[in-house]
Amino acid sequence: MSLNWDLTDIDNHEEVCWDVVTDQEEADSIRKHGTQGFFAPAWHEDDDGNIKVLNPITNSLIWMMMGLGCEGKIDVKNVEEVVVQVMIEQRISGARLRMKQGEDGEEKWEDRYITADEVRAHLGLRTNCCGNTKRRFKERIWKMIREDAVEWCEERIQGQSK
Repeated sequence: MSLNWDLTDIDNHEEVCWDVVTDQEEADSIRKHGTQGFFAPAWHEDDDGNIKVLNPITNSLIWMMMGLGCEGKIDVKNVEEVVVQVMIEQRISGARLRMKQGEDGEEKWEDRYITADEVRAHLGLRTNCCGNTKRRFKERIWKMIREDAVEWCEERIQGQSK
């Protein structure tokens, strides 16, 4: 089953969820070849001829929805729980973004965590991941914690015996 999503209920979704490609060469390449890779962001050309790509935060949140216990949507009733679940997920699994940071003309990629305010800005995000309950999320997280704890302890025990 494909992962489907809808951003239209997010306030200011065109500004929050989409980034304008300002580099003309990159925009022309996207027009000709699209975006590449499994997690490649969606894109579209707006009425003014601007190429817009899905914001990396939005893209990451869409993919995270498969594992979060929020029934496939961020709404007023669950937004604070979604914030907590995103933070838990990042604490256990690490940063959910790799962002290009350029300083002094040097390009490098750095881990970047999604903030609580960025999750809240996506109130209205919907996906077809509707079977994920809070209970399933907790079970999955507990399994990850257990596996990590066992692995962590075994590494330290082996280190002691050397």
